[in-house]
Amino acid sequence: MSLFNSSFNLGYNDISNLELEEICSDIKASSFDSNKIANLSNILAKSGETLEFSNYNTADIPSTGGPSSLSTIISPLILKEYFAVPKLGIVGRPAGGIDALAQIEGYNLKLSKNEIYEIIDKTQYCHFISNNQFAPLDSKLFKYRSENGFKNVSGLVIASLLSKKVAVDIKNVCLDIRYSHFGNFGSSLQEAKRLSDNFKQVSHLLGINSTFYFSDNTKLFQPYIGRGESLLAIHEYFSGSNNNWLNHHIEFECCEMVRTLTNNKIEPSGLKRIIIKNFTENIVFQGGSVASFENVSKNIKDSHIYEFSAKKSGMLIIDMMKMRDTIVKIQNKYIDTDAEFPDPCGLIFLKKQNENISQNETVLTFRVPKDDLEYFKNELNNFITID
Repeated sequence: MSLFNSSFNLGYNDISNLELEEICSDIKASSFDSNKIANLSNILAKSGETLEFSNYNTADIPSTGGPSSLSTIISPLILKEYFAVPKLGIVGRPAGGIDALAQIEGYNLKLSKNEIYEIIDKTQYCHFISNNQFAPLDSKLFKYRSENGFKNVSGLVIASLLSKKVAVDIKNVCLDIRYSHFGNFGSSLQEAKRLSDNFKQVSHLLGINSTFYFSDNTKLFQPYIGRGESLLAIHEYFSGSNNNWLNHHIEFECCEMVRTLTNNKIEPSGLKRIIIKNFTENIVFQGGSVASFENVSKNIKDSHIYEFSAKKSGMLIIDMMKMRDTIVKIQNKYIDTDAEFPDPCGLIFLKKQNENISQNETVLTFRVPKDDLEYFKNELNNFITID
């Protein structure tokens, strides 16, 4: 089947599931073809509105997904010091940038082209969601892939990632690759590097400069897990947190992703000031309330009334896939027309993987609705073990 037959180019609403299956099966069964994937990326990008920034050098730091990184929130705040950053985001599992920011009252994620242009002209950074406006066919294809066993097909993953960059005229990318057995971009560092070579070939054909940052997604990057917890983590950092785990993630890992694009060493002494200024500015320009950010952070902190303690001494082991799936299952239970990005539960870890802990030591605190408390407790015992 040709990717360019007339029906495929009609528009995302006109594509049938049979045609989506043919596309997915074709990519899955074929050896990697950079030209084919580049063409698919362009078709997905042009299925909706597109942006053009002829007067700006644009960049973004997308990720391959994972439950604990803050890179999609923090890295753009640093990156905008060097580039214009029109960031087209997607819903995270369990907490990406877009759905964490959605917890802030008034924060507008669904922006028109003119609103995006205006915000970029004023601040060089804007964070928004597709809303069936940008690359809508990619959203439809992703939903089909997720429901029909095509989620981890590398060619489709690359096309999906790059289609969103083409749609908003991104010219430079550092792909935050989080490899794991449950991820979609390699189960090992070796496989992730091979796939990054494929990504680079396609991005080159699309006129996008690409660099990469690799990390092991079976480990927690920082201790705050959840949508509100992501905001709390940022608030704690702003307030002078002495949590070295959190600080290292923000000041080294997120900065290193930016450095791959700028080749500039960012001095920690001025970093916090830059992040605070740009985060606050972004909230205001996208209609959000700084007071709401403060209140959400406080409420999340106050809601951590439950503790999980070690039943015996030993080494802490965390099953990241089960942890993610548990949180997402509870989140999905609370989705409705008034709560597109519900935030019913979250975790704050006090201990790291492979850390030796003593019996009765507190491993983490958590929050969850009372109706889900017993289920959550049972799942905690499934994804956390002491060996």
